[in-house]
Amino acid sequence: DLSLNNGNNSVGHLTPIVDLKIGKSMDYNSNEQIIYWTEVENEGDMNATLYSSNIGGGDKTNFFDEFDTGMVGSPYSIAFDWIGNNLYLANVEASTIELVKTVGKQKKRMVLLTNDGTEKGVAKPVSLALDPSNGKLYWFDQGGAGVPPKIGVANMDGSEPKVFLKDNLTMPEFLTLHPESGMIYFSTTFGTNNAKIESINTNGEITSRRTILSSNNNAISKPVALAVKDRRLYYMDPLHEKVVKVDLPNGDNPKTLLDNEPDLKTLKIYRKRPRSLSHPCQSNNGGCDHICNPSGPKSRVCGCSVGFQKSKETETKCEPYKSFAIVSQLKMARGFGLSEKQPGEAIMPIAGKGHNIL
Repeated sequence: DLSLNNGNNSVGHLTPIVDLKIGKSMDYNSNEQIIYWTEVENEGDMNATLYSSNIGGGDKTNFFDEFDTGMVGSPYSIAFDWIGNNLYLANVEASTIELVKTVGKQKKRMVLLTNDGTEKGVAKPVSLALDPSNGKLYWFDQGGAGVPPKIGVANMDGSEPKVFLKDNLTMPEFLTLHPESGMIYFSTTFGTNNAKIESINTNGEITSRRTILSSNNNAISKPVALAVKDRRLYYMDPLHEKVVKVDLPNGDNPKTLLDNEPDLKTLKIYRKRPRSLSHPCQSNNGGCDHICNPSGPKSRVCGCSVGFQKSKETETKCEPYKSFAIVSQLKMARGFGLSEKQPGEAIMPIAGKGHNIL
């Protein structure tokens, strides 16, 4: 951990976690004092493993180690929903955005967004940001297979996906949200001489888009992680081996917090998050059988885990699919619901290491 004040070298708020390989994404549950992160074996890998540990110290735990989720691919980028207690997973290998419930013995999982063949779909989601108070999910997508490089936005249950921004985005890197100011901050790179950190308001008004820092007039090369607190932006640049804070909105008054530090991977500011005790997801899981998705300051939408669909009688209940289509792929077999309204995954995907399905 690192103090946000330059010149203050105090550490020790987080017990160091050792034996990490290459970290890619990180988030935390401040209420339960748990940190979550993904790591890969080799630089450039997209197939990451999700781990968790107690902030005050404890074992490094494979999040899915004792539970077969049937997940196709693996999480790459993560974001924690502190109202619904759900962990959102950007799965680059499978071109999906999913969530998994963090409380309870069974880690119920829900597929939210996929590559549906339109520009609103998911291709290569490398960064996630959540706004649970307003029920919104944002993701940064490097694009592919009919999907342009873009910032996408959807409700937190995956409904109503939209292209938030797609113009002049070259090699998306990172995305962060500052709900208090209603601003989104994002970074892009193209080589080592065309890096940018930009902002745009959450209304998506093009006139609000502005460049804060760039390779042309600032010493940045690869801003792989961003964070915002109060009126300051923090960025990490592993090529320059430093973490820097600047004043917003113009990127003035740069102060280096960490310098000449090799192998920098990602950055997150730890702080207490606003928790509304009156939100329905905070009490009895919002009355939902499986998953409670925040949809506004005092509203929620229930969701069902893989293998289940919403009951026709009430939207809070989940029931198994009664009929579905089974699709055989080379390395797995999957089932999909036949209803146009609920075409989700009807069975846990069937797969096994070293076996192909013919």
